[in-house]
Amino acid sequence: MSSSPEHLLARKLAAAEEAVRVRDNFLATAGHELRTPMNALALQLRVLETLLDRGEHERARGEVVRARRILARFLRRATTLLDVSRLNGGPPSLELSTVDVAELVDGVLDGYRDEAQFNGSPLQAEVEPGLVARWELHGMEVVLSNLVANAIRYAPGQPILVRAQRLGDDRVGLVVADRGPGIAAEARARLFDKFEQVADRPATSAGFGLGLWIVGRIVAAHDGRVDIVDRHGGGTEFQVTLPMQPDLPSPPPSPSPSPP
Repeated sequence: MSSSPEHLLARKLAAAEEAVRVRDNFLATAGHELRTPMNALALQLRVLETLLDRGEHERARGEVVRARRILARFLRRATTLLDVSRLNGGPPSLELSTVDVAELVDGVLDGYRDEAQFNGSPLQAEVEPGLVARWELHGMEVVLSNLVANAIRYAPGQPILVRAQRLGDDRVGLVVADRGPGIAAEARARLFDKFEQVADRPATSAGFGLGLWIVGRIVAAHDGRVDIVDRHGGGTEFQVTLPMQPDLPSPPPSPSPSPP
């Protein structure tokens, strides 16, 4: 039995209203997330101006370094929005390159050391020497950055461990482990949904609710998987398993030029 035109119209209207609600919620959250580091950067620049007026050039150099790090955090958050746009359709196309896993881990952790120190969360790395894979470098930076940022946000005052090692002959395991409050089993299944956050996390930990969705999409595009397990002694481990060289479908051939 077919639905009446009125019923179909009502369903379309409800779907449109829900889409608008989700969009407005996302834009409001995004505006807050992007405004926060920009406010911090504006404050840092005022401090820098004061130091320069006083002739304290050595201290001013230190404030320039801090301002650059704040700007880097802003750019990471803005990049999140671009990643959502890139990943929102079908499977993303990847630009694979040779990735030194130790350099990947060191680069990501270096970008979070100030924030981790402020939160009292020392960062530790255990990377198997000589580990090299063919991944999309930007994509894997996004994956690792989101997992590290999550750990800093939800496990303040606790150490955070990033581990990378070979699994068998053709796979790599990346682990980000914290000693925070953990994640309830019933919440894990929906963690990788878009706009999803764990309900019992503190309000001060608010974010896009997109980070783990992005992680899941990028890992899946690499033919990998993400598992969440309880850490022995308390806390949570995000375990990412990836092939060293993903077996990705070949891109469609470019159309041949038409004869003159």
